[in-house]
Amino acid sequence: MSTSAWLLLVVERNQVRHTIASADEALDMLFKNWPVTSGSAFFMAMEARAR
Repeated sequence: MSTSAWLLLVVERNQVRHTIASADEALDMLFKNWPVTSGSAFFMAMEARAR
């Protein structure tokens, strides 16, 4: 049986560090702090979220 585990991810946005430790926190970052709300980078992130 395969188990997937989250790695701790720290990103910096506007000189503030954000720690992402779960899928929910990653989704929250995507919706609230993504640098753009359109364009290919945003849509690629949204597609990855849906997988």
